[in-house]
Amino acid sequence: IHHADWKTLHHMITDKVDTIMQYGVASARIEEKIELMKLSPDMMAVAFNAHDEYFQPVPTLPPKRMMAIHPVEELIAYAKAAEEHKVKLECEGFTICFLMLLRSVRFKGTATHETYTTLFIGWPGGTWMPPTERALQFFVDNLPPDVIWNVSVMNPEKQWPILSLAVALGGHVRVGYEDNPYI
Repeated sequence: IHHADWKTLHHMITDKVDTIMQYGVASARIEEKIELMKLSPDMMAVAFNAHDEYFQPVPTLPPKRMMAIHPVEELIAYAKAAEEHKVKLECEGFTICFLMLLRSVRFKGTATHETYTTLFIGWPGGTWMPPTERALQFFVDNLPPDVIWNVSVMNPEKQWPILSLAVALGGHVRVGYEDNPYI
């Protein structure tokens, strides 16, 4: 990330908006996350439910399978480490059950300040949520009122309608190659 094109792009973005730089993959184990936290990212993601996804933005290439389960004790440890290193925690939800774990972590006194979450819709794998407007509405209807949320849609036909609805409902849109391979 220390080449001229990256620096130009970085300044084009950060000079105009307040950005959040995120490191790491949500399925990584806590030891790996803590090492990355030492590099002072703004935010790090952790899957707050079973994480079983098949990332395949290019249909002609084989999918990359990512799978992890983070028990509530591990999620509490993630939240404590994030607070210690002054890193915002992004709680990723592929299924509605992530809200129960989020509530448990918050009940234990961690992740009590600004809570960021990404709602993943239409991502292939064992934690798939249907790529529909109703699925997004169901997620949003069950979020705690103080959560800052965004959505990621992995479906070329439904991406624009669901992202538009997210903005209309007061959410945000997560962007990047991982989230928008069809654009």
